[in-house]
Amino acid sequence: MLQTLRAFWQDQRGMALILVAILLPVIIGFSLLVIDMSRANTLHNDLQKAADAFALAAAVELSWARADDHSPPAERQIPLLLPERVAGVQRYQHALHVEHSNRRRS
Repeated sequence: MLQTLRAFWQDQRGMALILVAILLPVIIGFSLLVIDMSRANTLHNDLQKAADAFALAAAVELSWARADDHSPPAERQIPLLLPERVAGVQRYQHALHVEHSNRRRS
């Protein structure tokens, strides 16, 4: 009996399976940790870029008083960025103005 236990204890067959079973959750855990940290780093960079863009936009808006046409830069850029939407809004505003003018006349 003692000899059988000693032979079982010294037998190395199947040892790789035990090592893989023990180390696989550790490897997967570290892989997930690396993925989470890279996503957090990317999110941090995106938020930093957004904050920088907001600060630059605010600085430009605060300095609009020096412009020649006395309108904020954002208002001057809207027609360039969204021409079809601005045209639609302008048509809507014009229609409201015409309707309001017609009501005053009658």
